[in-house]
Amino acid sequence: MRIVIRHRDKVELLEQLSEALEIGRGPRLTLPRRTIADPFISKDQVRVKDAGGNAATVENLSHKVPIMLEHGN
Repeated sequence: MRIVIRHRDKVELLEQLSEALEIGRGPRLTLPRRTIADPFISKDQVRVKDAGGNAATVENLSHKVPIMLEHGN
């Protein structure tokens, strides 16, 4: 699974080999985590799971900060 993270003026490309990944400022919950030191990112922001083929499920873990997918989807 390939994940592109855009925040502020940074772009990061992650080649994630596991089936799921969490992204946030805080420590790891239960899955591998990409930690981003940015006060605009929630402690627990998003969970991405490989759904097979070219599909993924995206779950917003934050109660305050929205996420936006490519093309606004």
